[in-house]
Amino acid sequence: MTITVKELIKELKQFNPEALVYVYADHGQLEEQSQGVSYYTDTSELTYYGEDMDWETEDNLDPKVATAICIG
Repeated sequence: MTITVKELIKELKQFNPEALVYVYADHGQLEEQSQGVSYYTDTSELTYYGEDMDWETEDNLDPKVATAICIG
């Protein structure tokens, strides 16, 4: 299921405003529709490459404590 700008804005409002933003991309080879936002709550140092992180999508985790989010 894809996500609209209206839905994305609503979803982003629930996250920690200090969280870093990552974007899932296929090196510009393919345009893909976003399906939503995943987030990361580990307090250890964040990596430059989001592919090295364990992104969460579970509803039982508090997005207010997210240290990073990934739109993809």
